[in-house]
Amino acid sequence: MVVLKNTSNNNNNNNNNNNNNNNNYNNSNNKKQFYKRPDKKNKKQEVINSKGVKVIIGETDLRTKSLGTLSVLEDQILLNVIFNEFTCSELLKYQCVSPAFYILLGDDRLWKDAFFREIKGRKELVKYLENWKVTALSYLYPNSSNQFKKPYIPLHFPDFYSHEIYTRWLRRHMKVKDYGIDFGHVKHIEAEELTVEEFQRDYEIPSIPVIFKNAQKGTSMMEKNEWSEERLIERCGDVVFKISHQGNKRIPMTFKDYCDYMKNQTDEEPLYVFDQAFGEKVPSLLEDYNVPKFFPEDLFKYNGEQRPHFRWIVIGPERSGASWHIDPAGTSAWNSLITGRKRWLMYPPNFTPYTVESDDVVDKIYGSPPSLLWLLEVYPYIPPDYRPIECIQEPGETIFVPGGWWHMVLNMEQSIAVTQNFCNSQNFDEVCTDLANDEKKDYDDFKKHLLTSRPDFQDRFNQFEFKNDQFNHSFDDTDYWDTIIKSILNNSNLKYNEKEIIINNNNNNNNNNNNNNNNNNNNNNNNNNNNNNNNNNNNNNNNNNNNNNNIEPINTTNNEEANKELTKEENRKKYDEDEESDLKPKSNKIKLPPKESTLYLDMPSSGQSPVFIVDEKYVIKLYCSELGGEKSWSTELFLYSKIKENSELNSTFPKLLAYGNIKDLLGDKLQCEWKWPYIVTEYLKDTFNLQDVQPVPDSLPYPYPPPPEEDEEEEEEEEEEEEEEDIKVLDNKLVDFLVEKVSLIHSIEINSIEKKEEDQQLLVVDDNIKSLLNQYKQDKWLPWKTQLSSLDSKYISNHWNWNGLPAHLRSQLSSYLPTDKTELIDYSMDPCFIHADLTDENVLGIESTSEIIILEKIKKLKKSSKSAKKGIKPNSLSTRLKQLKQKVNGKNNKEDENEVDDEVVERKKTIKIWDPKYLIDWGDSKIGDRWYELISLYISVFALDKLRLKSFLSKYILPNNNNNNNNNNNNNNNNNNNNNNNNNNNNNNNNNDNNNNNNNNNNNNNNNNNNSKKSWLDYYNENPQAFIKRAMQYTLIHHCDAFTTAARHNPLLRNSQTIDELANSIWNLDI
Repeated sequence: MVVLKNTSNNNNNNNNNNNNNNNNYNNSNNKKQFYKRPDKKNKKQEVINSKGVKVIIGETDLRTKSLGTLSVLEDQILLNVIFNEFTCSELLKYQCVSPAFYILLGDDRLWKDAFFREIKGRKELVKYLENWKVTALSYLYPNSSNQFKKPYIPLHFPDFYSHEIYTRWLRRHMKVKDYGIDFGHVKHIEAEELTVEEFQRDYEIPSIPVIFKNAQKGTSMMEKNEWSEERLIERCGDVVFKISHQGNKRIPMTFKDYCDYMKNQTDEEPLYVFDQAFGEKVPSLLEDYNVPKFFPEDLFKYNGEQRPHFRWIVIGPERSGASWHIDPAGTSAWNSLITGRKRWLMYPPNFTPYTVESDDVVDKIYGSPPSLLWLLEVYPYIPPDYRPIECIQEPGETIFVPGGWWHMVLNMEQSIAVTQNFCNSQNFDEVCTDLANDEKKDYDDFKKHLLTSRPDFQDRFNQFEFKNDQFNHSFDDTDYWDTIIKSILNNSNLKYNEKEIIINNNNNNNNNNNNNNNNNNNNNNNNNNNNNNNNNNNNNNNNNNNNNNNIEPINTTNNEEANKELTKEENRKKYDEDEESDLKPKSNKIKLPPKESTLYLDMPSSGQSPVFIVDEKYVIKLYCSELGGEKSWSTELFLYSKIKENSELNSTFPKLLAYGNIKDLLGDKLQCEWKWPYIVTEYLKDTFNLQDVQPVPDSLPYPYPPPPEEDEEEEEEEEEEEEEEDIKVLDNKLVDFLVEKVSLIHSIEINSIEKKEEDQQLLVVDDNIKSLLNQYKQDKWLPWKTQLSSLDSKYISNHWNWNGLPAHLRSQLSSYLPTDKTELIDYSMDPCFIHADLTDENVLGIESTSEIIILEKIKKLKKSSKSAKKGIKPNSLSTRLKQLKQKVNGKNNKEDENEVDDEVVERKKTIKIWDPKYLIDWGDSKIGDRWYELISLYISVFALDKLRLKSFLSKYILPNNNNNNNNNNNNNNNNNNNNNNNNNNNNNNNNNDNNNNNNNNNNNNNNNNNNSKKSWLDYYNENPQAFIKRAMQYTLIHHCDAFTTAARHNPLLRNSQTIDELANSIWNLDI
C-alpha cells in the first residue's frame, strides 16, 4: 500500500469547530488519531481498476466507504470537475468529512487554483509559505496565521490509494534538468559568423527558426552579471512584476518574495514572471542588453505611445514555461537567455498542435495543457510525422521564432530571459494580415503612423490591400457569392435552378409566417432590428436578400440586455486589455447567422482557387492573385483550346463552357481591385476521384498504445459491409489509361505565335501566353529554367513548413541538390507541356464491373474410390454426416482421405471496379521537363507502387530526338518533312523505297525507327543510379509535399539515414 504524506495543515478544523473530531490532529493532547480500520473478517475482493492498479472492493474498501455515492467517479473527474469549483473555506470544511475527502481535498493544486480565484483583484501582497494551503489560510485569515504553521502532523491512511493524486505528486516533484535532447532540428550559429543579409536570406525570409550564440556578447547582463538573481534582487527586490497563473495575470508579489517562492515551490505549473512593463518599472534594465544586429528594423516604433506591447522580462523556476501559443499580431520574436536552459517545441503555421482546438485558434485563447503535462501525457502518443521541431536553448543564446509559428517552452532550470516581438519589412504582410483580420482599427492606426514617418511603405500597403481585399467575404456570405455566381451564369447564358429559402431563426423573421401569426411577428420585430419592409412583403423576399449584399452586424444599443444573452463562455472571453496584453478585446457585436444560398450550390472549402459546383451541372473555378493567378488562368484556357485539336485528349477533360473575369461583370460591386478570372466547365456526373477508392492515411500510426480492439461481431459486420462496397482499382487499366493520356499531353505541339497566326480565332492567346511562347522561341528550355528558379527559392522553406521530411534529412538537402538547379534538366529530350499536378484528386473515374478469373480448390472423388462407384458425392449430406461421426469418435479414416483429390479450377467472378475516364485541372501546367511529371504520378496516383511505375515506364515511349539537334529551336526541327525522312533514313540505313514515299511520313517514321524506339524503362536500365538521382532531386524540389505522402504509404522511409538511402528506397525499381 502507498502511504501518502499530506503536508496540509488540518488544525483549522479544530479552530472552527468546538467538537473534537477523531479524524483530525488534536493540539491539546498532541496525539495521533487514526481512522479505525474495519474488521478484518469482512469480505474482500481484489480487482484491477482502469489504471491497472490492484484495489480492494467490498465492505473494507476505504475509498468506497468514505466517498459514498461519489465513489463511482474517478479521482480525475472528482478533482478537475467537482472539487475544483470549491472555495478555500469549502476545501477546509469538507476535508473533515472522511479520509477520502481529507486526502483528495488536500491536493496542493486545488488549493492554489482556489486561492488565486479568490484573491483576483486584491492588492495585498502574497508571500509563499511552505505550500498553497498554508499560504492561502495565512493570507485569508491573517489573525490566525500562527495556527497554520509547523509543527503539525498530517493524517495517514495506508489503505487509501489514488493514482491521480500520486501522478500529480510525481509531476510536482519531477526534475526536468535533463528532460529533453537537442536533435539538431534548429541550427546553433555563432552570431559573429553570420551577416544580416545571410540571416535574412537563409532564415528570416524562408521563415526558419535559428539560434545565435553570443548575440548578447559584451552587454552588462552577460559580462557583468547584472541580470543574475542576486543582482536583480538588489536592484528591484521590492518591485511588483507581473506574475501570472492561468487566468490571473496580476498576482501581487514582490520580486524578492517571488525568488523565495522559486526556491521552495513544488508546483506542477509554477508561477511565471512575464512583465511587458519592466522597462518602465526599472528603466536601468533596458541599458543592460542590446537588440541583436539581425533585427535592426522595428516598424511598430512609429506608433509611439499607441504601439502594442513588444518586450518582456521572463523569469521562472524549473517546470515553468509557456503552453502552445502564437505570438500576437503576426510578429516575429527573439529571445535571449541569460541563465538556465529552455526546451523549445515548435510547429510551422500550417500545423495545429494536438490539444489546441480550431475555435481557440480563431479566438486566440489557446486551451492547451501546461507544457510539462503536454510533454508527459500527449507527446509520447504523437505520430512520428506530427512531432514538433525541437531544440535546447543554452545560457547566452538567442533564438529567433518566425511570425505565425506555434511554440511551447519548458524551463529545464531556473531561467532568466528577455524577449522582444517586432515587425519589419520581411514579416510586414503577416502583421498586416493579422491586424486587418482581427480589428480593422488596429490596421488603420498602424498604417497611419507608419506612412507618416515612412511614406516608402505606401506601395507595400497597396499590394497587401490588393491581395487581402480578395477575401473580405467569407464563403458563408451567400448573398455576396450568389450574386457573383448568378452573374457568371447569366452572362454565359447557362441555365440554372433556384430554390425557395425559408429563414427561421432568432435573428431573422420568417416572411412566410407574417400573415399567419401577428403576435409572432411582433415578438420577432421586438427582438431583432430587422427592416419592417422585409416583414411585410413576401413576394419580394428574394429581391430584398439579393440587394443587401453586405449584412451589417446588429449593434447592441442596450449593453445590459446584450450581456444577458451572452453565455458564460463568451463573458469569460471578454477580458481587459491590460490583463491580456497579447490578445485583442472581443467585440460586443452580435453577428447574424449565415443565410442559405438560393442556388443549389456546393461552396468551396478554401480560398486559394475557390471552386463552386452549381446544380451538379457546372463547375466554376476562380483564380486569386496568388499561386499563379492570371498566368494559371491563361495557361488553362490556352490548353483547353489546344486540346480541341485532339479528340481523344479533348474527351478526357471536362468541356470548357465559358470564361472571363468578374470585374468586367460587376465593376465596383466586386469591392476589390483584383478582377477575379474564372472558367466554367461541365460537371462530370457519377464520377469520383482515385483518392476515394485509394485513400491515403491521414497520418502515420501511433507508436503506442495500440487502438482498442472492437467487438468481434461488430468487426465482422463492418468487414461484410466493406466487402460489399469495396471497389477495386485494376492496375492494368490505371496504367494503360495514364500511359495513353500522359503521352498525348506530352505530345501537344508547342507553337510559336507566328506559326498559328491564322488560327488565332481557335486559340485563347493572351499576353501571358505570348510571353511564354516568346521565351520558348528564345530558348526552348527558358520557361522551365524560370520555373526551376522559382522552385529553388521555395523548396527549403516548403520542407520546414511541411515538416514532413525528418530534420536529419533536411540538413542534407543543400549537399544532395546541385547549386544550379538547371543541372536537373534532361537535355536528351525536348521540353513539352506537362500537367505538373497529376495527383489522385485529379484523376476521375466511374464505377463499372469486370469479370476476373479466380482459382479455387475443390474436392473430387477418384474414379477408383468406393464412393465414386456407389455414386456418392464428396460434399453430399451422407458424406458430411460420416465425417462428423468420425470426428466425434476421434477416428480418422485414411481410406476416405485417399478417395478424394484436390483439384484447382478456374471460376469467373464479377467485381466492382473503378474505371479511369477523365483528368481535370490544367492550372499548374507548364512547358518543362517530363521528369517532373513522374513525381506526383508515382507517389500520389500509383501510391508508391513500384510494379505500377515499372509497367508505366515500360509502356511510355520516349521521343526519338536527334542528338545533333538537342539544343536547337524546336521550330527548326519541324520545318521540313523531307529533311526529317532523309535524316531518319540515313541514320537507320533503310532502303531507298522509303525515301521516295513522302505521302506516308508516319508509316516511314514508324518503320524506320523500330530499332530506335526506347521506353522509359529502357532508359532506367541503361543507368539506374542516374535515373534514381534525377528522380529524387525532382522529388525534393517538387511544389507538393511528396515525401509526406510517400511516408504515409511506407512509414519505414522515415528511418532512412541519408537522402541516398531514401532515394534508393523510393526510386530503385530493383529493390
